[in-house]
Amino acid sequence: MKFVKMKILKLKKLGHDGIKKKSPGILPIYRDLIGKFIPKWLAVGHGMAALIGFLFLIIFIFLHDHSLT
Repeated sequence: MKFVKMKILKLKKLGHDGIKKKSPGILPIYRDLIGKFIPKWLAVGHGMAALIGFLFLIIFIFLHDHSLT
């Protein structure tokens, strides 16, 4: 555990926060342009959307008529 803390401190000292600077995607571009991390509500909303979608998928699978005729 001590090694991990030292590694994190070393990265922070070098100005690296653990995120690749040239990774593709909307959120890294947002972070580079605005200079802030994404809002927490967006992260929570993404998780809720995934959970609701998964639940709908499970409900659809179990309630769908599987007869071949």
